[in-house]
Amino acid sequence: MPDTVDFSLDFYSAVAVQQVAAAFAGLATFDVQIGGGKATVTISDPDPEVAAQLENEFCNHVLNESIRLSREPTQES
Repeated sequence: MPDTVDFSLDFYSAVAVQQVAAAFAGLATFDVQIGGGKATVTISDPDPEVAAQLENEFCNHVLNESIRLSREPTQES
């Protein structure tokens, strides 16, 4: 059964969600939908060797990437 995770775009970067989903694509199927102030990720068909930890690791990486992106200088700086 697929797992679904919602990320509020008030706190998380949509770009980070999409980048991490692409980076983790070899471990499961990630369907990312952006809208309504949130990014909804449906995770299905996980690799059995990582299935137990996959959702938590994915969320940790999205948080890390969101923070990293928020600290990058903008082109206007």
